[in-house]
Amino acid sequence: MRIVSSISCRWATLLRNPDLLPADENHLSVFIWPVAVPVAPESWSILDTDEQLRAQHFRFSHHRERFVAAHAGMRRLLAQILRCAPSELRFIADASKKPQLADHALRFNLTHSGDWAALVVSRTAEVGIDIEAIHSVEPELPRRYFSLQEQTDLAALAHSNTAWPDGFFRCWTRKEALLKAVGAGLTLPLNDCAVSLLSDAPAQLLASSLPALQPADWSLLALDGIPNCMGAVAASSSAQSVSVFSIDFDLATTGSLA
Repeated sequence: MRIVSSISCRWATLLRNPDLLPADENHLSVFIWPVAVPVAPESWSILDTDEQLRAQHFRFSHHRERFVAAHAGMRRLLAQILRCAPSELRFIADASKKPQLADHALRFNLTHSGDWAALVVSRTAEVGIDIEAIHSVEPELPRRYFSLQEQTDLAALAHSNTAWPDGFFRCWTRKEALLKAVGAGLTLPLNDCAVSLLSDAPAQLLASSLPALQPADWSLLALDGIPNCMGAVAASSSAQSVSVFSIDFDLATTGSLA
């Protein structure tokens, strides 16, 4: 996969220019937006009952409101692609508990961490996306979740206080994106597949003993430029190109988005 366009725009621009959302079967759209708090009342109102209940389970208000901002943004974007109202979308889970749209075949996957959310959308390819806010990591985590090759590559970065955590989160987000693409979550053993994690190597699934995750069947793309985050997109091998949209959901200038 390769990025063919990268666009920063307000939400109102997307509303006026629906052709910014490609329909090509081999093309992915990735949307990135800040999950600012507090969120506007309109964001709560377009969520369904299940989403509202999930939001209310968060102990801290900033976690709750980031969840709302992420899911409301996802609804607005999917509704814009499908030409419907955000509140009309109904979500179900497939056999592997991967979210799907009840009435549409569009593939999508949502992630949010820290101050950011991201959504990948595809017409036909299976997709997964993960972003993680960079934070301190327990040193034993790579031994529990990374392959021997990944542990070796990561150990080569131990001399730097920034290169090691960057390498860790490159590896983690790429693995997580792959597992989300196949609908496995963390139910498959992370150390049974190996991905690239060095800064000068392209994002790639290098090896895997898992039948559902074979290098010939999957592509990876690093999401760079998200402040204080690492990110990755995984897609089945039919995906060839990606457009990245950085969106400003500014209610003050766009009006009600419900």
